[in-house]
Amino acid sequence: MICLFWNCRGTGSKSLPGLIKEIRKRYAIDFLALFETKCSGSQAHSCCQKLGFDSHHVMDANGRSGGSEEFFVTSIYASTNKIKRRQLWDELKHLKPRNDIPWFLGGDFNATLFLNERRSTATNPTCVDKDFMRWYEDLELNDLGCNGPLYTWKREGCESHLDRIVANNPFKETYIDASVKHLPWFNSDHRPVLFTTSVFHSHKKTGATIQICGVLGPL
Repeated sequence: MICLFWNCRGTGSKSLPGLIKEIRKRYAIDFLALFETKCSGSQAHSCCQKLGFDSHHVMDANGRSGGSEEFFVTSIYASTNKIKRRQLWDELKHLKPRNDIPWFLGGDFNATLFLNERRSTATNPTCVDKDFMRWYEDLELNDLGCNGPLYTWKREGCESHLDRIVANNPFKETYIDASVKHLPWFNSDHRPVLFTTSVFHSHKKTGATIQICGVLGPL
């Protein structure tokens, strides 16, 4: 299974479908999660239909969907507001599947885990988000690392590792081939994050259900 998580702010709604088709063709993407597309409702559905995927689901910036099946994927778009992010971390604790179910989460967390994940020319740069770190440790998640440049976001002399993939222990132990790659900039201040694993092929062989869940923090 090849997944792409991307905060595509700045790409422009008219150029986005063509750009996604190009990226999908280049990287053979099976699952796509886009954030900050600047469109919603019927316009968003119309845009999704042009991307060439078999199915799609549109979710406003304030909402979630989920369920209880054998495999969980959660797409994340966290707020830039620390208090609202804290609410999201609490919400994700309730969404957590059973301890034996593989689960991974990917997207724009708008927070960092480690000191080396931010580089800034500012006099008082933003520090590590302690609430994010506490949530990460409480749920016993694993950062799956990355190939390519560390920083996934840049603006006005600042760079940060805001976009990432994390997974629980059952996922890490089952899908040891999983890999994360930070792609080049594509007209946005966020890099697309490419996630690859054999889960899709295992799903075909076993008939297991993959449950896609989306959680979006309030803006």
